[in-house]
Amino acid sequence: CPLLCKEFIIDAWQIYNARVKGADAVLLIAAVLPDLDIKYMSKICKLLGLAALVE
Repeated sequence: CPLLCKEFIIDAWQIYNARVKGADAVLLIAAVLPDLDIKYMSKICKLLGLAALVE
């Protein structure tokens, strides 16, 4: 069963923490993050093998 991290991700360290805790995907909320941060965090997700869901 896939595990989605639904925290308000505002910093890259939270993505690493989600991976360590066993998440398979993270939710990136576009209303909270600038476009550049969404691109950066999406790349981190890809490197860590996580799915990035942008809402």
